[in-house]
Amino acid sequence: MLTKFHTKNFEFVFVVDASYSMSGLKIQNAMVTIRKIFANFIGADDKVGFIYFNDAPHVVFHLTYKSYNQVQLEKFINKLPEYLGFPCRACLI
Repeated sequence: MLTKFHTKNFEFVFVVDASYSMSGLKIQNAMVTIRKIFANFIGADDKVGFIYFNDAPHVVFHLTYKSYNQVQLEKFINKLPEYLGFPCRACLI
Protein backbone atom coordinates (compact mmCIF):
# COMPACT_ATOMS: atom_id res chain seq x y z
CA MET A 1 0.00 0.00 0.00
CA LEU A 2 2.81 2.41 0.82
CA THR A 3 4.40 1.73 -2.57
CA LYS A 4 1.19 2.80 -4.33
CA PHE A 5 1.17 6.00 -2.34
CA HIS A 6 4.70 6.93 -3.37
CA THR A 7 4.28 6.20 -7.07
CA LYS A 8 1.45 8.66 -7.63
CA ASN A 9 2.09 12.19 -8.78
CA PHE A 10 0.70 14.93 -6.60
CA GLU A 11 -0.38 18.51 -7.01
CA PHE A 12 0.72 20.89 -4.25
CA VAL A 13 -0.67 24.39 -3.97
CA PHE A 14 0.96 26.59 -1.36
CA VAL A 15 -1.44 29.18 -0.02
CA VAL A 16 0.25 31.84 2.11
CA ASP A 17 -1.35 34.53 4.24
CA ALA A 18 0.48 37.74 3.30
CA SER A 19 -1.50 40.02 5.58
CA TYR A 20 0.07 42.21 8.24
CA SER A 21 -0.69 39.59 10.88
CA MET A 22 1.93 37.30 9.30
CA SER A 23 4.86 39.70 9.67
CA GLY A 24 7.97 38.77 11.62
CA LEU A 25 8.46 35.29 12.98
CA LYS A 26 5.24 33.90 11.45
CA ILE A 27 6.30 34.51 7.84
CA GLN A 28 9.82 33.28 8.66
CA ASN A 29 8.42 30.00 10.01
CA ALA A 30 6.16 29.66 6.97
CA MET A 31 9.13 30.10 4.63
CA VAL A 32 11.22 27.49 6.43
CA THR A 33 8.31 25.05 6.19
CA ILE A 34 7.71 25.77 2.49
CA ARG A 35 11.40 25.19 1.73
CA LYS A 36 11.42 21.89 3.62
CA ILE A 37 8.27 20.65 1.87
CA PHE A 38 9.57 21.74 -1.54
CA ALA A 39 12.97 20.08 -1.05
CA ASN A 40 11.93 16.90 0.75
CA PHE A 41 8.39 15.97 -0.21
CA ILE A 42 7.69 17.26 -3.70
CA GLY A 43 8.97 14.98 -6.43
CA ALA A 44 10.17 16.02 -9.87
CA ASP A 45 6.94 14.76 -11.44
CA ASP A 46 4.69 16.50 -8.92
CA LYS A 47 3.07 19.80 -9.75
CA VAL A 48 3.45 22.94 -7.64
CA GLY A 49 1.35 26.09 -7.54
CA PHE A 50 1.44 29.19 -5.38
CA ILE A 51 -1.25 31.57 -4.15
CA TYR A 52 -0.95 34.31 -1.57
CA PHE A 53 -3.66 36.44 -0.08
CA ASN A 54 -4.03 39.61 1.92
CA ASP A 55 -7.19 41.54 1.12
CA ALA A 56 -7.64 39.42 -2.03
CA PRO A 57 -6.16 36.21 -3.48
CA HIS A 58 -3.27 36.44 -5.96
CA VAL A 59 -2.08 33.53 -8.10
CA VAL A 60 1.69 33.78 -8.38
CA PHE A 61 2.09 30.70 -10.53
CA HIS A 62 -0.32 28.01 -11.65
CA LEU A 63 0.36 24.32 -11.24
CA THR A 64 3.59 23.43 -12.99
CA TYR A 65 5.84 20.38 -12.82
CA LYS A 66 8.65 20.84 -10.33
CA SER A 67 11.12 19.34 -12.81
CA TYR A 68 10.23 21.89 -15.52
CA ASN A 69 10.91 24.98 -13.43
CA GLN A 70 12.79 23.83 -10.34
CA VAL A 71 15.45 26.57 -10.44
CA GLN A 72 12.89 29.33 -10.99
CA LEU A 73 10.60 27.94 -8.30
CA GLU A 74 13.46 27.77 -5.80
CA LYS A 75 14.50 31.35 -6.59
CA PHE A 76 10.91 32.48 -6.14
CA ILE A 77 10.55 30.65 -2.82
CA ASN A 78 13.79 32.23 -1.56
CA LYS A 79 12.56 35.72 -2.46
CA LEU A 80 9.01 35.14 -1.31
CA PRO A 81 9.04 37.30 1.83
CA GLU A 82 10.34 40.28 -0.15
CA TYR A 83 7.86 39.56 -2.93
CA LEU A 84 5.07 39.66 -0.37
CA GLY A 85 6.41 42.88 1.15
CA PHE A 86 8.06 41.42 4.26
CA PRO A 87 11.66 42.30 5.05
CA CYS A 88 13.00 38.93 6.06
CA ARG A 89 16.76 38.46 6.35
CA ALA A 90 16.31 35.51 8.71
CA CYS A 91 14.14 33.55 6.25
CA LEU A 92 17.12 32.13 4.39
CA ILE A 93 17.87 29.68 7.19
